[in-house]
Amino acid sequence: MAPIDVSALGREGRDLDRAWREALRQHNKHTTRNEYFKRREMDEWSNELQAINSKHRVLFKELIAKKKAEAKKAAKKASPKSEKKRTRCPNGTRKNKKTGECEKK
Repeated sequence: MAPIDVSALGREGRDLDRAWREALRQHNKHTTRNEYFKRREMDEWSNELQAINSKHRVLFKELIAKKKAEAKKAAKKASPKSEKKRTRCPNGTRKNKKTGECEKK
């Protein structure tokens, strides 16, 4: 998965990132790893680490999709189609500042 731009996700993204880092820190503590090591279950420890990572990546994907949907809604509201596009004058003419009509040079 590509790197995640947490700053673009706002407060929810920062909170999710903080929760992910905290979960990893708790799981990677020496005491936690040592318990698995003593029981000779380091494969289980590794599987739990993968589960933590995949869970948070799925949450990030959902949040990114939610933010994209919100951005599309905001973009639609921001640009009404009723505005007329400003047309250019043909070659050899220029726009009169007072009347707004195209006149020969």
